[in-house]
Amino acid sequence: MYTTLKWLGLILLFGVIMSWHSQSHYNDTVESIFTAASQSERILKAPIKDFSGQEFALSDLQGKPILLDFWASWCPPCRASMPELENMQEQFGDKLTILAVNVMESPKDGIQYVLENPYELTFVHSRKLADIFNIKVLPTKILLNSKGEVIWANTGHIPFLTHQWLENQLE
Repeated sequence: MYTTLKWLGLILLFGVIMSWHSQSHYNDTVESIFTAASQSERILKAPIKDFSGQEFALSDLQGKPILLDFWASWCPPCRASMPELENMQEQFGDKLTILAVNVMESPKDGIQYVLENPYELTFVHSRKLADIFNIKVLPTKILLNSKGEVIWANTGHIPFLTHQWLENQLE
């Protein structure tokens, strides 16, 4: 009985520590995104390359909000969020630009994933943008307003990111 209680206590303690660590890491990541937001000129000028090889910058897309989704093909939560992003693109494409920013792997791996999973999204690669935002957790989503300012950021797959919430942000 004592051994069982001891193991249950250790398991509970481990869970509390992991929860605290996860929340702490999440807060650090989101905080670093908003710190980077003060560098809006660097953000807007960071080189981005789409999967066909065309280079551009976020400043070329100004005029409507931009949702950046940082992802990698080896990341299960990243892959799980792709259909939702595609649905948002279909619903809000006239009001919002969605960029699926492939990071933490070679562009070749990202391109291979897209060839095998043809979502109707704009797929890009930008190590510079990931460095500016100090992206360490995938997926990470960042919403920029039409001026290129960060107005929201989150890490992890967030199925509660509803169309209604996004529509409210775009108003």
